[in-house]
Amino acid sequence: MGPVSSLIAGLILLGTEVSAAAVPPESGFAAVPEPAHQAALYDGPIIFDVIRKGKKIGEHVTRFEPADDGLLVVNDLDLKVKVLFITAFKLDYHSEAVWDESGLKLLEAKVKQGRKRRVLEGLRDGDIFSWTTPKGESLSADNPETLYPTDHWHVGVVDQHQVLNTLTGAMDDVNIRPVQWESVPTGTGPRRALKYQYEGDLDNQVWYDEAGRWVGLQFKGKDGSTVRYVCRQCGKDG
Repeated sequence: MGPVSSLIAGLILLGTEVSAAAVPPESGFAAVPEPAHQAALYDGPIIFDVIRKGKKIGEHVTRFEPADDGLLVVNDLDLKVKVLFITAFKLDYHSEAVWDESGLKLLEAKVKQGRKRRVLEGLRDGDIFSWTTPKGESLSADNPETLYPTDHWHVGVVDQHQVLNTLTGAMDDVNIRPVQWESVPTGTGPRRALKYQYEGDLDNQVWYDEAGRWVGLQFKGKDGSTVRYVCRQCGKDG
């Protein structure tokens, strides 16, 4: 996407086109909260409207639920693009991840695009997180405490140089650099947020507010159009 990262090679990105101030020397966030503390910042689900060419084409919802062994994070994305009243593109994305104090513990992501179905499944065993890609490949990482899927809700991802692409199952190499502070639209009014640029295997922009809450995403679709996530609910400002 996504998430959700560079969804469908770039069908989704949120953005804001508002004024900005220079990035402070200490750009970024001094402390990376544990998953449960990060989730508590939102005080409920995160809800984005997905906008393309001025029209809403879908909705992305991230929900947080307690789990016996940690925090359950559920992502749902529904997209539908119509051309002359005919559905030209439709995508349904659903993922469930369990996090604990040691990081990512379990992950399952399902993508339905037309007649195509893709599934990613992963599980941590000791200090190793292993997963099977939609193509049936087996991959693993020995850093579950800093392994972030491409669902953006946790600000800790901005310090990473690799992310787990939940659409392809690949470990994408990225440079995530702070660009500038901007004012982004949210359901509770404009909010000051720091824009980050993804470079490398993914090319998109993500915004986090001063508390470290995800408030925006944007990228180019295959047709060159800009697709944006506009925050309807992403925690109260302040």
